[in-house]
Amino acid sequence: MKDIIFPAILAGVALFIFVLEISSVKKGQIEQRIDELSEGQKNKQKQEEKAVKSQDKPPEKLGFWKKPLQALDKELLKADLPVKAEEFLALTLAAALLPAILLMVLTGKGILVILWVLVITCIAFLFLKQEQRKRSTAFDRQLADSLGTMANSLRAGFGFLQAIEMISQESRPPLATEFQKTLKEIRLGVTTEDALQHLCQRIASQDLELIITALLIQRQVGGNLAEVLDRISHTIKERNRIRGEIKTLTAQGRISGMVIGALPFGLGLFLMIVNPEYIGALFQHPMGLALIGAGFAAQAVGVVVIRKIVNIQL
Repeated sequence: MKDIIFPAILAGVALFIFVLEISSVKKGQIEQRIDELSEGQKNKQKQEEKAVKSQDKPPEKLGFWKKPLQALDKELLKADLPVKAEEFLALTLAAALLPAILLMVLTGKGILVILWVLVITCIAFLFLKQEQRKRSTAFDRQLADSLGTMANSLRAGFGFLQAIEMISQESRPPLATEFQKTLKEIRLGVTTEDALQHLCQRIASQDLELIITALLIQRQVGGNLAEVLDRISHTIKERNRIRGEIKTLTAQGRISGMVIGALPFGLGLFLMIVNPEYIGALFQHPMGLALIGAGFAAQAVGVVVIRKIVNIQL
């Protein structure tokens, strides 16, 4: 049975990567075509404006799944994954069901099929959250310094849009990419307020939400925007410093959670290699299968509890 599980895992992972790469190439071609059209064809500005406005809006869904699919579209947008909600779910089901069917045919163990489907589904959504976290972390690291650059540009006499263009040119992705999208929207007719709201929807960042809120209020009531940006930049730098200290203090707890979560799987794999007959009884007897299910449930609860303890929100 161990000779079957490993190829099944490889097949699922390979399918996931293949479809993701195909979707990424397709997205790059579409974005290149949009850029070519938006540069030289003024007579198609209305069509381009509609395309840009709908760029960050999830497509309309029909039926009972409308709201869940729209919510998933927003999550995929935050992770910058080049797939739609339907494609993501189809990809997850394919990676889960195809190897599961193979396991069912070759082993006849229904519990393994159920566990495989649950594990692959959890991995897919954990991957989504990890991509969101990675992207927002990279964005937040650049944000404070970019705010300082924007404030200095405003003091030097540049306009708001000129300041945004400057940081989009001098920064690195993902911050540069997102501000370039915002500038493109504004130039194609989207209001500045809506473009900033779209920016906030594309990035899962509390710091960005604070900045967008301050910018929207300042545009309504007026005031010294450069001073506001300086204060927000200082606040973000202090929050990042405190986050670093908290991360250092909770490192032991986070490592403990990783070890506790990985230990049963590592021990099970070791026993399957060293003494497969010894651990094989666990998969053949109904009581053993029930214990495996209970162990997975207890592991999940333990990991969640440890994460809640060490994950301190500012």
